[in-house]
Amino acid sequence: TILPELFLFTWIIVGLLPVIFSNEGIPHALRALLVIPPVMIMAALGLSWIMRAISRWLAQKEKAYPLKQKQLKRIRAELTLLLLLFFAAGALQAYFQYFIRWGNDIQTFYAFSGNYVSLGAFIEAQPRDLEKYIIINAGGTEVPVPGSALTLPMPSQTVMFITNTWHNALAKEKNISYILPKDITTINCADHCMITMLEPDHELRKALMAVIGGLSPEAQADTIILKK
Repeated sequence: TILPELFLFTWIIVGLLPVIFSNEGIPHALRALLVIPPVMIMAALGLSWIMRAISRWLAQKEKAYPLKQKQLKRIRAELTLLLLLFFAAGALQAYFQYFIRWGNDIQTFYAFSGNYVSLGAFIEAQPRDLEKYIIINAGGTEVPVPGSALTLPMPSQTVMFITNTWHNALAKEKNISYILPKDITTINCADHCMITMLEPDHELRKALMAVIGGLSPEAQADTIILKK
């Protein structure tokens, strides 16, 4: 029956739809994760077919050459050992690639917006009554902000998720304002406020300190924090 193969093929096509119909950050490997299981299953089916073919070939030879059964059994045992070594090598290579090489690579941290997660946690820890301005100075697909006419680049969503301020009303409750670099003159920071940005930009920092008096920088990894 071709039903299992048809099911796997359909799974691959459906699993690729998020990649096919998206237009942000393409090609995007994370959106293609759905096709990993069927691809691995098809590879396993191919290996299973090869193993059965070799087993049938050895069985035929054992019948054809009964005096050579000892040698043929030795060959079967050696092929089994080779297969086990293949599996062990594959497991070790996958462990090294995923947990050591890829998992500890600093680029992985930034690829998964680890710096934005840290920034969101820092903002969430600030006093609720403190006016907080986050300048979205990272590029990306423009996304409408619910409850307002504002559209912001996609990277802003990480901080919004961490601080639970996706809707404009929730942002106002926490005194958080998301603005674009061109709108820094609209910042109202008379007494106390905090200004930060997604990406470190010292020219933007200078512009902010020139526009708003009394700002002082605060040490924070991966970003720039200005407080008054």
